[in-house]
Amino acid sequence: MPAEALKSVVTAQRKLGILETALVKPAISFVMDIAVLADYITAYCMVTGEGDVPAHTLYFTDGAENFDFSDCKVNRCELTLRQTEPLRASIEVLAKSHATPSIGTFLGESVKPMFKTALTTLSIGGSAVTNWQEFGFGVNNNVAQEFLGTGLTPAEVFEQAAEYFGHILLSRKVASKFATVKAGTKSDIVIALQDRQGTPVTKTFTFTSALLESSVITVRELNLELERIEWTGDALTIS
Repeated sequence: MPAEALKSVVTAQRKLGILETALVKPAISFVMDIAVLADYITAYCMVTGEGDVPAHTLYFTDGAENFDFSDCKVNRCELTLRQTEPLRASIEVLAKSHATPSIGTFLGESVKPMFKTALTTLSIGGSAVTNWQEFGFGVNNNVAQEFLGTGLTPAEVFEQAAEYFGHILLSRKVASKFATVKAGTKSDIVIALQDRQGTPVTKTFTFTSALLESSVITVRELNLELERIEWTGDALTIS
């Protein structure tokens, strides 16, 4: 619950003349293991075709207090997959307000979170990437909290232009992406993930004409030589 203070100095004294709360910005940030992408990620975080980011309510309890964050919109979401970890999402949500409701039973998935075997496709420009050590992708929905009138909390919470981003960390087996970055060439990046439901569901994220922003090769003495590729994009289709 970050707040911004109104401050004003007066002459002839060091004590502030005014110190009051001007703005309060309700927000919630969390990390979750992903079992089913449709539960939250593709429903509220990453919307196909740059569609509207749905407003929703998030409920939270720590055993001491209950909260609901109302009119939430996901500002930023990043999914990361590493060799020895489940698929994880780091999520930042901005809200209009919060209250202290009576909370019922929380629901959860009975299937296990996805891990590296969930990946069925990872490609850059149509070329499959199999020698990855880690990769991640996400969206910045550029959600804004707008303050109007006399209220301390936001009057409006809305999304702006969607910006997609990601990275891939891979071992050096093929030519680097130095030339691609230097030429400013765009590439389609495709990531497909299959969950572990009784009837598995695959979600394919296609970032059309993504721009490769950097390619960095790290030489680590006698250890594995790695390349880190970072990219950004402006178009996403989820199928």
